[in-house]
Amino acid sequence: MNKIIGLSSITLLSLVLTGCGDSNTKKFEDFAKDAVKDKKQLVVFYDIKNNKNYNYSYYQFIGESTSSKIDQFLSSPMIKDCSISKEKMNEVALSNDSITFTCAYSYKDVLTNMDTPPDKKVKIKIVGEKSSDNQSILDMNDINFLLNFKDNTVYNKSVDEITGNVKSTLIEGLKQTCKISDDKQVYDDCLSPHSRLKITGL
Repeated sequence: MNKIIGLSSITLLSLVLTGCGDSNTKKFEDFAKDAVKDKKQLVVFYDIKNNKNYNYSYYQFIGESTSSKIDQFLSSPMIKDCSISKEKMNEVALSNDSITFTCAYSYKDVLTNMDTPPDKKVKIKIVGEKSSDNQSILDMNDINFLLNFKDNTVYNKSVDEITGNVKSTLIEGLKQTCKISDDKQVYDDCLSPHSRLKITGL
């Protein structure tokens, strides 16, 4: 896997994170699993008709020590005020255990200039390097970030609402970056290298 440096790379074009449980989520998860087989690192599905944006992405840690890898994740200005300490994260990362916790999340979308709500929380799971837990984040209903120390990778999944005037801004932006049209739904490598976009409901 190629390294994508920086947490902002994995939230490209994300809007407001919400729960991951509507009727199209399973279809997106299957779409993302197929994209992963094709070595795609960022997978995005815009359901324009139903005002939904589904995202999946991953990047590899670049630090040497477990502590430095956790620092890399926590150093993002988007992640703040986690419900467990860095010491506890480090302890679990080195173990055969896993832990789930929450952090405050703040993000301004570069395409739409839209901010997340000030009280937004994300759910994060750490899987220790000796753990037997092999579950994919695509099979987890309510996890936004998976820090897997078995394969040295951070995974992200979210279901986002496309709200207000964002829809027209989004479509215009995608027309420029991905040359989207009514007669085509899937586009490779236009959002970033190793990306796959699906858009319906134009």
